[in-house]
Amino acid sequence: MQTEVSQELKRLIDKMNISLRPVILDKQFEIAPYTKGTNSERRREASLQDIGYNLSYLAQAIELNSPNLFVSYSNWLKGLMLDLGFSITSVIENFRAMKIVMLDNFPVDYHTIISEYIEIGIKELGQDFIPDESYIDPAKPYSKHALDFLAYALGGKRHEASQLILSLVKNGVPIKTIYLEILQKVQYEVGHLWHTNKISIAQEHYITSLIQLVISQLYPFILNNKPNNKTLISACISGELHEIGLRMLSDIFELEGWDTWFLGANLPDQEIISMIKDKKPDVLALSVTMTFHLDKLTKLIQKIRDAGISTPIMVGGYPFNNDRTLWKKVGADGWAMDPDHALKFAARLTELAG
Repeated sequence: MQTEVSQELKRLIDKMNISLRPVILDKQFEIAPYTKGTNSERRREASLQDIGYNLSYLAQAIELNSPNLFVSYSNWLKGLMLDLGFSITSVIENFRAMKIVMLDNFPVDYHTIISEYIEIGIKELGQDFIPDESYIDPAKPYSKHALDFLAYALGGKRHEASQLILSLVKNGVPIKTIYLEILQKVQYEVGHLWHTNKISIAQEHYITSLIQLVISQLYPFILNNKPNNKTLISACISGELHEIGLRMLSDIFELEGWDTWFLGANLPDQEIISMIKDKKPDVLALSVTMTFHLDKLTKLIQKIRDAGISTPIMVGGYPFNNDRTLWKKVGADGWAMDPDHALKFAARLTELAG
């Protein structure tokens, strides 16, 4: 649950983010000179940017009273630094410097919260790193097809990847299965590979566009289902560009007979609200991938309620998988970890509303 103190502290951290960065970096070099390295201008700028991310994730976790969000971020940061060949010790010293500087510059009323959150981050950084398992489990059905699709995508073989999926459709594999067992698993794996610096952002974008192409080729097989007279609106909040997971969710709802309105990425709040008023959906699905966009989601949900709209709101995305109580803190009516879970949950929401 958000409190006045946590909200105000979040605003203060955001306000001071840029000014704190060089102070924290200099404090790190003061308390741990061995972390200074070559300290070239280019490296210093990169370090300052990294500190900005640390502060942003810390602020968001504090606002939502979610230590798990900062633990998750710290674990991801640890894995990334190890993959890049950097010492975790330097990251720990950076967190310690961040704590010292923030305690020196923030009112005493905030000191306990600041210390608690940064210390859990330091504790996580000090744990042995356990790499995440692949999202493509070899023991699962269609894992070979998922691995083949990923290999084609990484090799730039767009035609082969597309033909792999279309041949499965022709052989009677359900579209829903292709989405959940192949395309979704590949998309998760690609995100993991990018987060761990194993593929470039250009490769990630290429594979995402390839999946979007394949999805478009499957539309003729999707739009032929008996309607169930229920409507779904789905959208990514303003600033959020990761839309493919939500697109898959919308298509799977369409397969189940829902009338879906997929609004895509980076949509202004007022446009979403206007669409809800016009279409009067049974369920609204909102997606967030980047943790630092959660405050925008919270504000959007509040605007929707302030507009007198009572439509059930279901949320999903990476942060909600790390803190499974987070949906309550942003004001939603529920959370879904994947499209299949979303279908079942939406059915319950509509039953309750009906």
